[in-house]
Amino acid sequence: MDDGNPRVLPAVLWLGQRRRSDEDETRLAMVRGGGGNAGGARDGCARRGVGGEYVPLTEQDPALWDGPMIDEAEALLLRASALGAIGRYQLEAAVQSAHVVRRRTGRPDWAAIERLYDALSALTGSPVVAINRAIAIAETRGNAAGLAVLDALADDARLAEYQPFWAARAGLLARTGAVDEAKRAYDLAIGLESDPAVRRFLQERRAALRAPA
Repeated sequence: MDDGNPRVLPAVLWLGQRRRSDEDETRLAMVRGGGGNAGGARDGCARRGVGGEYVPLTEQDPALWDGPMIDEAEALLLRASALGAIGRYQLEAAVQSAHVVRRRTGRPDWAAIERLYDALSALTGSPVVAINRAIAIAETRGNAAGLAVLDALADDARLAEYQPFWAARAGLLARTGAVDEAKRAYDLAIGLESDPAVRRFLQERRAALRAPA
């Protein structure tokens, strides 16, 4: 990693100045993966409603998140944080940490999430990271700014059949009132989704679209 990278440094400062080990980085990856969402849902219940319906992270009940797993992840993150020694799993765990502050504040720390995705993008060049960065930017700078980031990714062949890209685009288009474009994006996302619960969620979002008055 280039310690002087201007996109990485703010995330490094946010994470703190403690040394990490390779073991901590590996354990962070394992904890980050547990439950598949911020902090890990107890038996997956945060991600699914009582009828098995899909619940996106921002709409989950934090009371259903796995408190002990969150505490373990936070402790590991503090141990792993260090200037000049930031790894991908550490940054991804920090993103989760910035989401779980909603337990205390009622809102994710979107400014921190944006900075962390800036750093992840600089480290990985991943278009998937860029999609998440666009969502964070929509929260911090407005939906149009988030859409502009997604538009810049539109020519990436890797995303042509990547459901989260179209779902994210549909959601941001819907927020701006571009109903027809949002419907087309939802149609693509629905067609690419294999999970029945997620497909129903997308279909419901599409059905709820209304043209601006």
